[in-house]
Formats: sequence, structure tokens, C-alpha cells
Amino acid sequence: MTTTLPPPTDTAPSPAAEPSPPARRHPRAHSIQPWFTLALLAGDAVCVVAALLLAYQYRFHIDRIPIPGTEPPSFTRYVQAVPVLVAVMLATLAGTRSYVLNRGRAFVDEAYGVVGA
Repeated sequence: MTTTLPPPTDTAPSPAAEPSPPARRHPRAHSIQPWFTLALLAGDAVCVVAALLLAYQYRFHIDRIPIPGTEPPSFTRYVQAVPVLVAVMLATLAGTRSYVLNRGRAFVDEAYGVVGA
């Protein structure tokens, strides 16, 4: 028994005959500018440092409540605490997902999320 092959055709298969590959979907969380998240991190770090320095200045140089002891504590101890405080605050904000950008999230929801941290 012999098998016969169909005669060769000179025409290429039409593109409509082949199914097109499914469209790729890009996740929205990664397509939003990463510089915006980095700017939020940097801005929060600057705010934490400014708050610590202003609190020290107010407490030991402006406030009328007497300082325990005779003189204010060393400023260098407060400066040494800055990296620890910045790391704790950024970790807290990241843990509460404050840096995740949700499309359509209301400002009030965003504000409650930051205050809740």
C-alpha cells in the first residue's frame, strides 16, 4: 500500500488561518512611574528628619517647661537616632502599604491610611 502526498502548493497560508497570539497585559502597578514612589520615600525621610530636628529645637530651646537636670541633652545623640527613626518610619509606612499606588483611591482613604500608620 502506498501513501500519496498532496501536491505542493505555491501559496503561503493566509494570516487569517493562524490564530493571533493573545494580547499581553501589563500590570498597572509596575507601569506607574517608579520615580514617584522613590520621591515619596525621599520626601517622607526628609519630613521625619525635619520633625526630629524641630522637636529638639522646640523642646530644649523654645519651650517654657523646665528641662530635667541643668542642661539639655547632647544634640549628637539626636542626630545619631535619625537613621534609626527614618528606617522605622519608612518600614511602618511600607508595611501599611502607603507606597502602593491604587488607581481611583479617594484622598480621604489615603489620608486615613497615613494617619492609621
